[in-house]
Amino acid sequence: MIYKEEGKIKCHIELSNYCNAACPMCGRNMVAGKSKDYEMVMRKDVNTSELLLPDIQSIFDKKFFDTYDLTVMNMCGNRGDPATATDLFEICEYLFSMQNDLAITIATNGGLKTASYWEKLGKLFKKYGNGSRVTFGIDGLEDTNHIYRVNVNFKKVMQNAQAFINGGGDARWQYLLFKHNQHQLEEAKNLADQMGFSQFFYVHTPRFAHTQEGDGVKVYKWKGKKYKLETADPEFMKRKEAWQYIISEDGSDEIECKAAKNKEFYIDNGGRLIPCCWLGNSLDLMVGRNDQPPRDKIMNLYDIDEMDVIQNDLVDTLQHNFIQQIVPMSWEHLGEGCMSLTCKSFCSKNKNIRKSRNYVS
Repeated sequence: MIYKEEGKIKCHIELSNYCNAACPMCGRNMVAGKSKDYEMVMRKDVNTSELLLPDIQSIFDKKFFDTYDLTVMNMCGNRGDPATATDLFEICEYLFSMQNDLAITIATNGGLKTASYWEKLGKLFKKYGNGSRVTFGIDGLEDTNHIYRVNVNFKKVMQNAQAFINGGGDARWQYLLFKHNQHQLEEAKNLADQMGFSQFFYVHTPRFAHTQEGDGVKVYKWKGKKYKLETADPEFMKRKEAWQYIISEDGSDEIECKAAKNKEFYIDNGGRLIPCCWLGNSLDLMVGRNDQPPRDKIMNLYDIDEMDVIQNDLVDTLQHNFIQQIVPMSWEHLGEGCMSLTCKSFCSKNKNIRKSRNYVS
């Protein structure tokens, strides 16, 4: 059993699978080719849908708030940026009106909407507080941020972030660390301090485990230009070894489910419920590439219509057999017909490829 029938609970939601960026390690994009001139192309199953205010009002209705104490609403995309959502501000207003001690957290590249919009959002977040914040993904300075955050205008990001801070919002700077931007780490931190960011931290992405040669280097072409990304992670080889262990279907791992531990559930941009965003990735692939078998065998038992919380009651769906029985059962049958590689990858007590966040004070 993952969720109780009442009490405190958290939600991670993907409001939209649209994005202005073309980050080469994002699940939106594929880097493919038979030579070292790998072309990056966007998946066909993105830029397709978003949740609007009426959807949110239907999902998170009075019955839900009478049943559960929603403590955190995390707006961070698997495929999209929440700032692309048409009704982002109105959705935040509605959620605060239903539970004013709610913490809303947003993760964005910061390159969308206007400075006045972000200032207004900052004022709204200041009004309710309670840990509400926006984390801006800024991976370098003006001459480097675009190398990973392809298509994102650095000056616009800075204007938007400053406007949000000026409005009283709690802004945090996340810095993905690569070889090409590691020399700017201290300068970026100083800029964050000057602007009024409440926190600056850097992260080593584990996604180099998927690179062409497995050597911590990713090369690709985008719109005729060639790019190269190289890990700056001194622990990369350990992560690679962990990934090689994970993709093996042999053996059994003890799973400590983060969704159950944190009392958090995930809703995707189509309004479908699943325990976490990592299994949400399996759902995205299943929906977008229905001619291929799912990565996680338990997804063969997932009923898309029954797990649609726009059409079905969220409180009831949280108690659905897939959530409460099938997923936990899969943890005891790793290596058998009900296996979940995703659970093994992110919630194994033995080895996993979770992000290691390195906080810079």
